Amino acid sequence: LQLSRRHPLFIAIDDVHRVDEPSAAVIAALLDAPRRHNMLVALTQERAATTEVASVLARRCDVTELNPLTRKDTYALLASLFGDTAYLDSLTSEIHQLARGNPGESVDIAQHWVDLGLIRYVAGQWTLPARIAADAMPRDRASTLRARVAALSPEARFLVESQALAFRETFSETEYRALLPEATSQTIARAIGELLASQAVVSDGAVY
Repeated sequence: LQLSRRHPLFIAIDDVHRVDEPSAAVIAALLDAPRRHNMLVALTQERAATTEVASVLARRCDVTELNPLTRKDTYALLASLFGDTAYLDSLTSEIHQLARGNPGESVDIAQHWVDLGLIRYVAGQWTLPARIAADAMPRDRASTLRARVAALSPEARFLVESQALAFRETFSETEYRALLPEATSQTIARAIGELLASQAVVSDGAVY
């Protein structure tokens, strides 16, 4: 609040339905701050993921519902990823129908097809297939995530499954090595690289 008196301050919080109660109390205090502060707080939540905490915060906010992407929007999104290349129009139709205008799911489906090798990067440009076979069509977002996990090496999958069962969220590289004491440094590094590439984990440079 002191900082906002001297400088305009913008605070963006994604997936607010996932915050715990102490965090929600801090956010509520910011939302209740006097209007004289030069501060804007923006929160996002999934429409179907409303929690009691999120509802309490929403009552303090002006609420705007985002509409699904139109087919034209989906085309623009995919063009930003792959360029205005051949067969982009047919790819747009497939993805827009599957994702129903959800931008996150649209990108996940595109990544799924990249992982399968159906969309390839060749000689400095993306190459798209003329059509996608029915057996490569993900049923939903969960199926694309399951396919991504299934493609991990045994070492990478063991590490991320162990971390998923842990009582804390962050692991260090040293702790990964302790989980696989027989593995070489190169194997551990390769497994961590897989987890980062598949977005199974993220890193702040110190922990995963």
